[in-house]
Amino acid sequence: MSLATTVAGIKLEHPLMNAGGTCKTFEHAKLFARSAVSAIVVGPVTPQERDGNSGNVYWQGEFYSLNSLGMPNPGEYNFFSYHWPRIREVALMGHKPVILQIAGFNAQDYVDVARQAQRQGVEHIELNFGCPNVWDDGTQHGIISFDPETIVLIVKMVREVFSGTIGIKLSPYSDPELLKRVAEAINSLGSDVGYVACSNTFPNAFALDPDTGNAVISVGGGLAGLSGKAMKPIAMGQVKQFQALLEHADIIGVGGITNWKDVMDFYVAGAVAVQASTAYWNKNEDPGVYSDILAQ
Repeated sequence: MSLATTVAGIKLEHPLMNAGGTCKTFEHAKLFARSAVSAIVVGPVTPQERDGNSGNVYWQGEFYSLNSLGMPNPGEYNFFSYHWPRIREVALMGHKPVILQIAGFNAQDYVDVARQAQRQGVEHIELNFGCPNVWDDGTQHGIISFDPETIVLIVKMVREVFSGTIGIKLSPYSDPELLKRVAEAINSLGSDVGYVACSNTFPNAFALDPDTGNAVISVGGGLAGLSGKAMKPIAMGQVKQFQALLEHADIIGVGGITNWKDVMDFYVAGAVAVQASTAYWNKNEDPGVYSDILAQ
């Protein structure tokens, strides 16, 4: 039985990739190039270098995890001048396609990084519209996923400067009418959106440490994105709804993947591939976890 699949024309040996946020530098990419992932998702990359949030920003519970990493990354200049040429080389040696995830706070941020990606020979990008964990001076940045008009604007602007594959990563939607509006917005873009990855973390979850009674996350008043096993039925519901509504884009399932059965469950729901990150974090950032998922 062949496990090969195709996402937006990208040929994959099997459906399992890492998710954005797990591989951000050349040093990470060296490890992922030797891992079992079928493609390497690198990023996110923002125009400016970001240190990310400080303090307690990740917590692993029994059935879920919370994170508020704040999109730490080397920034556009450092990424393309140092990391990207080396990432491209090791990925080529490992026979793995690379998908560059881009993030930002406004349309111009995405355009700036996408333009440089085009200049540097990047073939596939993923626009992250779902990060909920960016705070400045106590104020949380808005989440682009919940604004269909802005999604359309950014994709159109990015397409003007980037000729390769464009995927988008979305937050989960609890409102089916909003999900339908987002699907209609994506359909209006035709083939400009090659795939949709759903879902990013569920925004603004909160938990207390059972031993101390304190919030487990120390930034943003303890609010953070929820991921892990608890996200699987939510993400599968997103996949199933989008699969029924999208006319052109393929779907990548993201959320709660820990074994091969999870991969197949997402396939039944309508995904052609999957991405996983929490399993990686929960194994102390060991890319070997992707071999474990394929084997279990």
